[in-house]
Amino acid sequence: MSHRLAEQITSLLLRHPYVVVPELGGQRIPAYYDEAKSVVVPPKAELHFSQELSHSDGLLEESYATLLGVSVRRGRLALEEDIKELRHALIQEGSAELLGLGTLQMTPSGAISFT
Repeated sequence: MSHRLAEQITSLLLRHPYVVVPELGGQRIPAYYDEAKSVVVPPKAELHFSQELSHSDGLLEESYATLLGVSVRRGRLALEEDIKELRHALIQEGSAELLGLGTLQMTPSGAISFT
């Protein structure tokens, strides 16, 4: 599997609170108030995947376009190929590693979890 997707996600997470992977999802953990400790907890730098948040926010497409030196449309096509490859690995093997980030696992019902 291409490591390009994991590298681009990692790079974008350094500059953005979350990254949506089209057709897979992403999740932002917002700031919240912890009443027990009487403190405001800032947004968390954790990586989660939520299938409900799977529309493209354009960050990965633009990142791919810049990386490859192509138009955003061609960047989107390259991203779609990497996601297709990742989904194929999830379906065939039940899991796929995003190097440096963690592992995606697919349940028999098709739900994706991230560790």
